[in-house]
Amino acid sequence: MHFFKREYNLELRAVDRKNNSLYGIIRMQAKRELLRFRGMCQFFELNKNDGSLFLDKDNLFFFGTYSDLCENYWKTPHHLTPIFKQKTSENEPFGYCSNGDNAIPLYCSISQKIMNRNEKNSAFLEDFIKMIETKSTAIFSKIVNLELDSSNKHKITGFNQYFKNFPSQLKEDAITNGSFYRFKRYGRENVTNFLPLKINDGPLGIFPDWVIKQFETK
Repeated sequence: MHFFKREYNLELRAVDRKNNSLYGIIRMQAKRELLRFRGMCQFFELNKNDGSLFLDKDNLFFFGTYSDLCENYWKTPHHLTPIFKQKTSENEPFGYCSNGDNAIPLYCSISQKIMNRNEKNSAFLEDFIKMIETKSTAIFSKIVNLELDSSNKHKITGFNQYFKNFPSQLKEDAITNGSFYRFKRYGRENVTNFLPLKINDGPLGIFPDWVIKQFETK
């Protein structure tokens, strides 16, 4: 189950890091009248020792299929099509790779900084990001930690499905750690109790190298 309201829908995946901290991604979908976005993502860091939370507003990025990308614009985003095409082979339709009779979504990461949204849509996204910050206590009160069996990373039913909407590096970190965080889905699951959260204006030094490198290449 996602953190859901009528106008918006959030997914969250996170993994533990050293020194009792964690990092992860909040993936967003939202719509309002003729405005919408789908697949926009935000990195975050959380220090469990003191409740410090950093929500990275400067490096927002899209992560999704080509159809997800088009959903953001209500039309074909011609200015971004070449970027997406670079990540597919010449023989593949945008956003999908063939697998026998099936089509598998091909995911692509694109920086918000080059998406060139219209003014109204950009303002809507900014409001949404502010909402996440304002409601961060409620959002992070719904997180559970799931452990993976070290002998079988697929012991949790649908493990790959949990991460299909997120960069593969995050999934690999979950496998390495043997656990990951997501929103609570069932009543019997115990949520993770964090200290009272306090928003930090700058990074906490928790992000792994692959995240920092992603910022540098955007």
